[in-house]
Amino acid sequence: MQNKLGGEKPVDLAQGILDNIDMDSYRLQLIATTNIFMEQGVDLKPIPTDMRGGMNQPEIDRLSNILQTFNDRYGTEFEDVDKVRKMAEGVANDVAKNQELLTSIKYSDDQNARITSDKVVAEELLKHITSNFGLYKLFSDNKEFKEDFSAMMFGMVKNIISQTNPGL
Repeated sequence: MQNKLGGEKPVDLAQGILDNIDMDSYRLQLIATTNIFMEQGVDLKPIPTDMRGGMNQPEIDRLSNILQTFNDRYGTEFEDVDKVRKMAEGVANDVAKNQELLTSIKYSDDQNARITSDKVVAEELLKHITSNFGLYKLFSDNKEFKEDFSAMMFGMVKNIISQTNPGL
């Protein structure tokens, strides 16, 4: 039986690629030079060998500072900081227990885990619509606020999960 998808010989897909690249057009170009001066007596410290790759986790800002930033940026008036704090911490704790999110954090990268977190945050926030309708309305109507709030919640949730589930 003959192969219906291809010919008898395998096709070399790389053939001719080097002919199409003009290596004469590539050159090194000096953009800038800088002199570096060290002060007398300053010792260079070796780079630690026990460093791990990746970025440091950003420090979670206090919720009151975050709420003040939201008030300044979006003209909101979250006056009862304790009420909003309790609601945000409650939502974060509920989101941190969500099995779909835990699975996403364990088996996915941060970008996909964030998508799952944003969905779960919206679902959990909807449960608190009666206790803080103003926050929910701003969350659902203002795209920038939703993004900032979701980012803040993702940071809080990851912090809670890392404390309660050290293996994730």
